[in-house]
Amino acid sequence: MSAAELGGRRVVVVGASAGIGRSFAVQAVREGADVVLGARRAEVLDEVVKEAGGGTAAAVDVCDGDSRARFMAEVGERLGEIDLLLCTVGYADLRPLADTDEETWARTIATNLVGLNRLLMLALPALSPIGVLAVLSSESTSRPRKWLVPYAASKAALEASLEGMRIEHPGVRVSCVIVGATFPTEFGSRFDAAELGPAVETWTRLGLLPEEFMTPDDVAACLVGIYGVALRHPGVCIDEVVLRSPSPPLGAS
Repeated sequence: MSAAELGGRRVVVVGASAGIGRSFAVQAVREGADVVLGARRAEVLDEVVKEAGGGTAAAVDVCDGDSRARFMAEVGERLGEIDLLLCTVGYADLRPLADTDEETWARTIATNLVGLNRLLMLALPALSPIGVLAVLSSESTSRPRKWLVPYAASKAALEASLEGMRIEHPGVRVSCVIVGATFPTEFGSRFDAAELGPAVETWTRLGLLPEEFMTPDDVAACLVGIYGVALRHPGVCIDEVVLRSPSPPLGAS
């Protein structure tokens, strides 16, 4: 495996302002990829571009149709075709199902399912013959966490829609990345501390948290290698990637 798996590739990262997306974008730029970095916070994207030493920042709100269209137009002007589109966007609100109102459900579904699907449809015509569409999902789809059920439900629906894309668009390489516990990220930055404590206690009791979390840098480095190799072998589709910490559940030892 070469030291620069993504060198010379045309890469788009949506969700590049934080966490795994940010780390992936930085690593891809440093490997020599031509990268467009997308996220809602334009000022943060400028910081990431500076950190990476290159790349093009382009603001995008996946929940807004006009924003998606402008973003893809910028991608087209900058890259022409896309070799790899990585979407790491995700939204979650920590609360019981009984307290989850329609607005929260709508925002969760709009961000994690509808917005991402609409963006992928816009990206399809720009995908190169060797291109890959890769989207981050969550291990919680198979075992939902207390007070994060809408998030898990939206990601499960996302996975079903990706499978549907493979059926409706044969020949297009669509890849789902199922990610386990990773820290530090901004995923839970909006969670109320008073609610998070009891939720974590339940997750721990059920064996849902590892003793050691993965880091965004390590996860991103694995993805850089995986998709760099995939782009060199267009006859192979990586339908699903599962990344989890190898450490035992909290309390097991």
